[in-house]
Amino acid sequence: MAVFSSPSSSVVTVVLLLLSSVVSVPAVLDFDKCVALQFAPPPPPTDDPEAIRSARLRDMLCRDMERVIYLPYRGTGKHSPQYLAALKKLDIFKNNDYALDYFLRNHELPPPPSPSPSW
Repeated sequence: MAVFSSPSSSVVTVVLLLLSSVVSVPAVLDFDKCVALQFAPPPPPTDDPEAIRSARLRDMLCRDMERVIYLPYRGTGKHSPQYLAALKKLDIFKNNDYALDYFLRNHELPPPPSPSPSW
């Protein structure tokens, strides 16, 4: 009989059991893709039961990955390097330090720039 030493080890065990029982795991197990899905979620799945199951699994795994990444922020107030690297790969933050800094401070995207007057 296995005894779990902490809640996190039981979560890892459950996730591993889930992954081992799933025939086709979605290709979205990459943390960068999970972060990108926060900003551009895919359309809802069709009526295909396999697509619905795959979308639910993807969402669940992404939520678990995000919890692990956000945990250090809650404790220290600093984002993890992995999360920052994933954000910098997104088109909205690529080569745009202002937008990234604004998002990290305010937890929302910056407002679009106001049009400059054409006099």
